[in-house]
Amino acid sequence: MNRSLAFAIFAGLLLWICTIILSGAGWNPFHVNWNFSNPGAFGDSFGPISASMAALAAVAAIAAFREQKNEILRLQERERHDDKRRDAENAAQENLRRLDARDRREEREESTFFQLLSTFQNITRDTDIVSSSKTNTGRDAFRSMVLSFQSYLSICENVSEAWANTARKHENDLNHYFRLLYHIILFIDKSNLSDKRLYVRIVRALLSESELTLLALNCAYGEGREKFADLVRKYALLHSLSSAMRKKWGLEEVLTNHAFEVIGQ
Repeated sequence: MNRSLAFAIFAGLLLWICTIILSGAGWNPFHVNWNFSNPGAFGDSFGPISASMAALAAVAAIAAFREQKNEILRLQERERHDDKRRDAENAAQENLRRLDARDRREEREESTFFQLLSTFQNITRDTDIVSSSKTNTGRDAFRSMVLSFQSYLSICENVSEAWANTARKHENDLNHYFRLLYHIILFIDKSNLSDKRLYVRIVRALLSESELTLLALNCAYGEGREKFADLVRKYALLHSLSSAMRKKWGLEEVLTNHAFEVIGQ
């Protein structure tokens, strides 16, 4: 039985008993003749009490309805809270899964990057230029290529022609070198690595002055103009090239300052 209804019944009975007792003392609020020898009159005494109990029962029913309604609202609020908590927990777990997947992907990409870098260093070390007097290997070979370009420059009409002759003479070494260097920078650009410029700086730190000069000439006057030059500008790959070398052969004018100046670092 509902607690409010039980209380109403108890209150009604208590009121009836108190009324009978008080009427014996001369106080008769309902103006009923309490004659217990007359069953009919005594039965009539329940009329006001029944009305009072009905009113109390109605009040109790309303109170019970409100209590039930409030309980339903509390349950609904609790369910909404539980749903929000579950959604928050699911979102947190999903974020952790995404972060974990991103970390694993970045680890794989970082491993690939250093493998490419190792291959690039091997190619640089194994590059050789054989002349009648001696064989230049590694960075000395790239220095020899720059001297070769300068020699062509003295007999050609313009820088573009001099570079075309140099690239043709050393195509076996330069094509492979520039192709791998391009794909390393492109790999960084397309990757999910968190700090792409950091990895570009690692590559840039490995390039000698002669390598940077050849790269600048290739992007300004050679095949690098089509695709590689855009990446060189985007990541300022020629940032370490000396100021004196930048001003030679119109490199700054052709490639613009973006290829030399690091933006946002």
